[in-house]
Amino acid sequence: MRRFWRGPLLCAAALLLFSMTLVLSGCGEGGGGRAEVLAMMEKVPGDAVECTFLDLRELRADGDLKDIYQSTTAELSDSEDAGIPTDSVDRMAQAGSLTILEGRFDLPALEGELAGGGYTRSDHEGTPVWRGPSSSVALVSSSCLVTGWDAGEVADCIDVIGGDGDSLRSSAEVSELLDRLPGGFMVMVFAGGESFADLYQGVMAIGYSLAKDGSDRARITLILAFADAASAGDAEDGVEEMLDYEGGQNGASDITVTRDGRFVKATGLMSIDDALD
Repeated sequence: MRRFWRGPLLCAAALLLFSMTLVLSGCGEGGGGRAEVLAMMEKVPGDAVECTFLDLRELRADGDLKDIYQSTTAELSDSEDAGIPTDSVDRMAQAGSLTILEGRFDLPALEGELAGGGYTRSDHEGTPVWRGPSSSVALVSSSCLVTGWDAGEVADCIDVIGGDGDSLRSSAEVSELLDRLPGGFMVMVFAGGESFADLYQGVMAIGYSLAKDGSDRARITLILAFADAASAGDAEDGVEEMLDYEGGQNGASDITVTRDGRFVKATGLMSIDDALD
């Protein structure tokens, strides 16, 4: 069985570092609460097949999570030179080549850095978009930036944020899944059921979140949305294995699996250190 979730934070951190590097060389509840996660998913274009949300504000503020925060920002030391101090980013969402950053940004200073770095400015629907040789940076507001390799995708994201276009949350499958998924310092959603054909029959979408549960533990919640209740019932007994890989070594403990119609939910506990392995 493909254990797609193994090392989720390490994978998410790699995506963050890669996308932020493009920016620097070239948008409720606190702590990754559901309100913040849902608001971010409303900014992600609806054709995204996966999205990773990270609450950098919580990672930065919580000493128990300092290793995770450092792993996501270790290679961003030049962010000061680009006008985007690491500590100004509170939340991010990575969806393919797009990255949405929410926080507190000094737009005039950032424009000066981008202009000095060889970027050229154009506008899309009134939003400044700075284009460089390998990436684009859209200054949506002083609290939201959008970056990406493809200027067209960045423009599409601007449209979605402006209310002109479907968001990832507009998908019925993803919306229903998100309604059941708790918040956390990391939340990931996979849409597009055809990519899960080798996992379980009838899987339409998958989501999981990691949230603190004590000083050294994280609670992982995994939810699978199936095409129908019969498919969910067929898969229910095997879902525990997705969290308890390698016979429990470095995997989750205290695993509970429940089913609600066509949704299967699994929860478990794991050490914060193991979340990085």
